[in-house]
Parts: sequence; structure tokens; C-alpha cells
Amino acid sequence: MLERRYAELQQAGGRRLEGIAVRYGDTASLPWGVRERIEPGAFAPLGDIVLNVQHDRGRPLARTGGGGLVLEDGADALTLAAELPETREADDTLALVRNGVLRGLSVEFRALEERLDSGIRVIERARLAAVGVVDSPAYPQSEVEARRRRGPRRTWVRGGIEYGIAVHCECLTGECSRVYFRPKALRQVEGREVLAIAGRASEAVGSTRGGTLRLRDTPERLEFEIDAAGRDTAAGRTIDDLRTAGVDIFARPLLDDAASEFADADGVRTYTRAAVRAVLLKPIAGELERRQGWQPIRFEGQEPTRRRARIWL
Repeated sequence: MLERRYAELQQAGGRRLEGIAVRYGDTASLPWGVRERIEPGAFAPLGDIVLNVQHDRGRPLARTGGGGLVLEDGADALTLAAELPETREADDTLALVRNGVLRGLSVEFRALEERLDSGIRVIERARLAAVGVVDSPAYPQSEVEARRRRGPRRTWVRGGIEYGIAVHCECLTGECSRVYFRPKALRQVEGREVLAIAGRASEAVGSTRGGTLRLRDTPERLEFEIDAAGRDTAAGRTIDDLRTAGVDIFARPLLDDAASEFADADGVRTYTRAAVRAVLLKPIAGELERRQGWQPIRFEGQEPTRRRARIWL
């Protein structure tokens, strides 16, 4: 079984990424309740390793053996240096690292020898399969140090998700087809990152942890704004192309129902607490009813859209 662990990343200038893929001796508390550390030299000898995005083998960035990726296995850490090629995937990755959306490195490995030491899982020998540039580092000792864009902050997109309106939603389970957020219901879970995405999490254009997505709760709506850096990604360019074509793009929340509070009645799911995982930016296809109540995003310099009539419950 392949396993993944996360560590540090920084942009070293130009098209170069550097970071610590594994810091030996650190004890990590993993999300599923296991404490773990990796012993020095556990990955020796290193083989043919690919650096990719979000562990997607269809999105390679560099490779050992002359492909721009160099791994050094020292006494304290396995370090990485990568010179990225001039490709769209690499351009997007560099933009997302600069702006704190992609925040770390994750090793993908198969454990070959391990032991328990006072309740801690110790990896003694493992086969390294790949290294990914990822959005969610898991080791608290290994925060990302991404170089921030210099100069004044520039907003690219603004929007909001309204309270007090029953709106159509295809993501609901059971008999419900509409969703209703009570005032102040939409919340960011403390310590949890929220992404602005145009589809999958790998298509992020903003991040609360990186400071490129900013949320503000008001009595009427959850408001947000996204930095102009998001426009430099492939997802950002797609959003701009849709805007140029005159297509409305709507902001909808993706929720963690396990951390939320809601009740279902008469085909409507009413949230008194809604834990926000991400803000989804996409057109809404189909009948007009599907779009009513959802607010289209506004691009900086664009006049605000007139508010739609409320549908109160």
C-alpha cells in the first residue's frame, strides 16, 4: 500500500522549487490518530523519482536522472531541488506556490520495515515512489515558506453567498433539492483552510491560509474576495475566458456536513451551522430556477449585480 506524508516547500526564485521532502526524527500526529516518525536513511537507495502535482501522475513537473529534479538524502532530512520546465502545468504550480495555495511537499512511499516505539510507528526502511507538490501539509513542524507576491494586494474577484434565501442545490442527499442558510450559518472551521476552486481542489485560485482568499461574515451574506494572482492559473484563465464570453459564474459553498448542523423538511435543508470547505466558482447550467438566489461573482471594476428577490421561509 502506498502512503503519503507532507513536509516543507519554498520557491527559491525564478523557476526553482526547494524544500524538505522528509525531516527525519520529527514525530507527526497523522489525521487518523497515528503518531509516526521516519528514520534517517529509510529511503536509501533512491531510485527514479518523479515530482508531480497533488500526486497526479498525469501532471509531472520534473524527474531525477537529468529531468530537473535533484534529491539529497542527508543525516537530518531528504531535501529536494527542482528546476521546472516552461510548461503551463509548471507555470500554474509556480503561481500557486507563490500565493500560498500549494503549500508543501508530500512523499509517496511503501513501508518495507517498521516497528513500534512507545506507541509511535517508526519507519525504518521504505521505497520512495514519488514526490508531490500539494495544498495541505500535514506535519505541524513543517510549515511551508512560499515567497509572497511583492507590491500592493490587488483584488481580482469579489462575491457573496446570501443568507435567508432558499436556493436550488444538486449536492444534497435524501429528499431535499433546495438549501437555506440562516444568518451567520456559514463558517470557516477554526484552523481549517478554505479554498476557492473552479472545479477540483487541484484547480484552486485562492486560499485562506495563503491569504489569497479572504472571507468576511455579515448579517446578510458571507462575502469573499480573491487576489489577482488567481488569474495566473489555468483555472483562473478559464474563469476569465467565461467572463469575456459573457457567461455568469456563480459562487456556491462546498460544506462539511459532519461538522455542520441542519434539518430537512419539505424538500429544503436548513443550516443553522454550515462548515465551509471551499467556495466553488462555476456557471450554473439548466433552467433559470437553478440560478435564482445564487449570486454571480464580480470582477474588480465591474458594477455590482442587482440583488435578486428574496424567497423567505
